[in-house]
Amino acid sequence: CDFLMDSEERKRVIFIELKGGDLNSAIEQIYSTITFLKDEYLSYRKDERIIGGRDVPGFTNIPNFKKLAKIILATKGTIERATNKFYTEKI
Repeated sequence: CDFLMDSEERKRVIFIELKGGDLNSAIEQIYSTITFLKDEYLSYRKDERIIGGRDVPGFTNIPNFKKLAKIILATKGTIERATNKFYTEKI
């Protein structure tokens, strides 16, 4: 993924991917990163953020999205995506 933010104190990690339009590729990259770092963040809440240049209708029905959602939601994490240039979030 493009960015990763973590807090050992809060046991939370946020995976951030920036994409122009290929959101399926963003999902694959985040999934690969989570898989690669699974031992380091085993007991952490996992959150995912995808910032794209445009939205894709039916995005949540893509098989790769559902596969990723299983991992994220099992940790009580959240999945957010935005298409604007200025995404903000208080952490």
